[in-house]
Amino acid sequence: MSEPALQFHCSPGDSMGNYVWPRRLDAFLNAQGYFRLAFDGSALERLPMDAVIAYLSEGMAAPHDLRMFLPMTFVQPSGESRLLRSIFGFTAPDLNDTTFRTAFKDFVQNELYSSLQKAVIDTRKPVDPASWDEPPAIQIYFRGDVLDEHELLEALHSDMLLAIGPLLLSLGVAWVKLRSALLAIVGTTLMCLASLLAYLLLPVQQVSPATFLGVFLLFGLGFTSIFRMQEVWRRSRNEAEDYSDRLLYVHRAAVREMLPVVGSACCYFLLQNSKLVPLREFGFFIGVSMLLVCAFALLCFVPFLLMHERTFRPWIRRKFPGKLVLALEPAELKPDWDEVAAKVMLAVKRPKPLLAGAGFAVAVALIAAIAVTASQPYPALPEVFPPEHHREAGRPMHHSFAPSALAEEQAPLTIQMCEPGRGLSSCALHWCDLASTPNNNLSSWPTSQAATCMCYTQTSSAASCSSVSLSLIVSGPRPASLTQDVLHAKALEFASAEYSGAASVGMTTTTSRRLQSVVLEDWPSGMTQVDALTQLPPINVTFTTPRRSSSSCEDLVYCYCSPKSCTPPSGDLFPVGCSA
Repeated sequence: MSEPALQFHCSPGDSMGNYVWPRRLDAFLNAQGYFRLAFDGSALERLPMDAVIAYLSEGMAAPHDLRMFLPMTFVQPSGESRLLRSIFGFTAPDLNDTTFRTAFKDFVQNELYSSLQKAVIDTRKPVDPASWDEPPAIQIYFRGDVLDEHELLEALHSDMLLAIGPLLLSLGVAWVKLRSALLAIVGTTLMCLASLLAYLLLPVQQVSPATFLGVFLLFGLGFTSIFRMQEVWRRSRNEAEDYSDRLLYVHRAAVREMLPVVGSACCYFLLQNSKLVPLREFGFFIGVSMLLVCAFALLCFVPFLLMHERTFRPWIRRKFPGKLVLALEPAELKPDWDEVAAKVMLAVKRPKPLLAGAGFAVAVALIAAIAVTASQPYPALPEVFPPEHHREAGRPMHHSFAPSALAEEQAPLTIQMCEPGRGLSSCALHWCDLASTPNNNLSSWPTSQAATCMCYTQTSSAASCSSVSLSLIVSGPRPASLTQDVLHAKALEFASAEYSGAASVGMTTTTSRRLQSVVLEDWPSGMTQVDALTQLPPINVTFTTPRRSSSSCEDLVYCYCSPKSCTPPSGDLFPVGCSA
């Protein structure tokens, strides 16, 4: 990106792969008791997944966390997930927002959308039984504001081609109704111009899909104004002979003839009070379109009617053969409606059976409508794409993840894994080698978790101290399953047993502190186990027996209350017994 402070979104990026394949800066624990990792996703060796999950869930990777990559239904520590989310960032050409958005839209239209669409199609191809290739193991779903907008416009563009059908059908109906190919073409052209002009007048930068539906509605209803003007023009022959008088009659009668169409257009303008923006746009578009059709019918189509009657029709009849004239000007084309009229009159003469049949049909339709409505659990909102479309099919998966936002700060790139007992700060996780004891390997886990705690301390005696401040750190599933009161009581029992000559043993506070978890690694098998690490409240131990020194000492004890324990750090360390 052009902004240096946001370069981390591109390198190393926001991907869980950076945490799964981190680059080791140190082979293993060094002499100081730590090793470093760089989360850039460039390594070939994978970090154990339980360690990755522990690191992401304990807050040291902020602003990244576990919910950024895994669904909200994932439960630690034994949870499983078949879903993984990746978030991609794109390079900005410069800091100008308009230039960047223009370049990004071009990138989406020319490269990104077609590549993603091809990937979606490839993962959904039917399995060929004659092929040796394995079927795709993944399915791809993609979303994005610019991507969704472009995909919607692509769908609307393809669907707008379907409007050619109603347009051609309306042209054919107008051809027969107006009895002139020229008038039908002129009327259709005026309708298209009305829709385009209404689109230009629409006071929005981007129209909604509902607005495009008005095009289909306009082609179906827009010819009403054209047909009314043609009928008024035909009636004017009976009212006057001079063309000026006929034009005057047409314009006077247009007020009455156009009133229903203008009233319908005004009804659409009432949608401006709707709370839904697409519905307001639709009402404005179809209302303006119908008013424009009325205006075009009166101001443009009527002059064409005059020119057609005075000039075009006589010229066509003089220049073209009879059959072609009949096709272009089907004025004498009149269907034989005598038989149909006779059947209608016969039905009218029998009103009771007719009314009974109509009433029965209405009752059946009403019952069917009520039954269908009652069977719906709730009214569903209209969807743009079908349910099998990748955007709709991937919606449940998309909703299973927590909402994400573009981070303004970089997550830690280089971290330290520390060995327990070294007293190191800024540890992302604690890491140790599994203690080499009989049956102490992660591949043969005992059935019972009730194992004796193994504790280690750095001081061999408190004989030279008048008081001791004991810090007790415990790990394993057993302490995590106990309440604070029970755990504190056992810690006091342990301190009383270790310092049997103490005059008093007590805690200054009752608040424990959760430390970064410890990862126990079994090098022969490569297996790992993550245990919680908890620091209990300080325990004050005082003595009444005179000591060689009146100083106050500090003691740090690590207890592994698990069938497995860490190898103690090198140094003056020795085990301390701890009863279960």
